[in-house]
Amino acid sequence: MASPMDDLRTTHEVQGRDGNWDYSPYMRGLFNGLELALSFLEGKREPQYRDKPEGGYGEDHAVPIDPLDPANQPVPAGTATG
Repeated sequence: MASPMDDLRTTHEVQGRDGNWDYSPYMRGLFNGLELALSFLEGKREPQYRDKPEGGYGEDHAVPIDPLDPANQPVPAGTATG
């Protein structure tokens, strides 16, 4: 069974992957908070915060989806799609 520190390190590692931490300001803040907690608990290093990504956040480049467009409606179970 993993220790709470192992769980925190794993969560920090996953949140720090490209596509997670750099998707939005919220996700970057989540990573930086995990980084702060981990640095406190390890007790031997300064936190290595991440700044806003150079190319902007992933959500800035997302294509909006029109929820009223019939192409974006769920397909009922058992219905042929093509």
